[in-house]
Amino acid sequence: MAYFNPIFIALLLATGGVAGFLAGLLGIGGGIVIVPLLIWVYPAIGFPEETVVHLSLGTSLAAIIFTSFSASLGHNRKGNVDWTQVFPMALAGLVFALLGSFLAAHTEGKVLERLFGVLEIIIGIRLFSSKSPLSPEKTLKTSTGSLFLVGGLSGLFSSFFGVGGGIIAVPLMLILLAIPIHLAIGNSCSLIIFISLFGTLGYILSGWNRPDLPEYCLGYVNYLACGFISFSSIIFAQIGVRVSRSTAIVKLRRYFSVILILAGIKLII
Repeated sequence: MAYFNPIFIALLLATGGVAGFLAGLLGIGGGIVIVPLLIWVYPAIGFPEETVVHLSLGTSLAAIIFTSFSASLGHNRKGNVDWTQVFPMALAGLVFALLGSFLAAHTEGKVLERLFGVLEIIIGIRLFSSKSPLSPEKTLKTSTGSLFLVGGLSGLFSSFFGVGGGIIAVPLMLILLAIPIHLAIGNSCSLIIFISLFGTLGYILSGWNRPDLPEYCLGYVNYLACGFISFSSIIFAQIGVRVSRSTAIVKLRRYFSVILILAGIKLII
């Protein structure tokens, strides 16, 4: 298999750079970039067709651990993370992340992909057309139940689709928790660390005994591809954090809503 083909390596590094930048800028894990590329590249280097999707999802989540960790550090330094909100969300998220990864390992998932695409489009339109619920200086008191709900839904969708969870966590925090956009992004980056870690564990366990997996795999995680993606994503996540802090709230929300809508359309078609 052409693991060390320069084009393959360059594609993985470029993917990691885009994923990291998006993680720092918008609080999403970058899986909306990583998963489609791996689904396209893996067959080209000789991966068995029947393992491609699950390996793409598992590898994406593994890379997102490092991407979100880098982005979380940057946002935490700038005061954009409220750990009293992150920990309850993470507690629910990690349980549902394990559940989602096991479901994905035994499900074809086309119907759920399309339903998720519709959900993304609805949320994207809602965010694009609405005003930010609060100014950056104010927050509302959030209930433990609402934090569990956001964390659980984020964990389930994250691990099932291999997308980190921020693409659902950020809009849920904006709409259900009514917190400022920059805090939602910072919280999301920190939440994704826990969700991706347990989701990755689920993919490793689900594919552990599969005999037709390629080299450099732990279950449904190809750790060589993960390494290349993570290397560039860690660097570019810090750049995304800096850009995020200097970007106006309305523009930031609209950028994110456009990405949601485009990702939703892609999932549907």
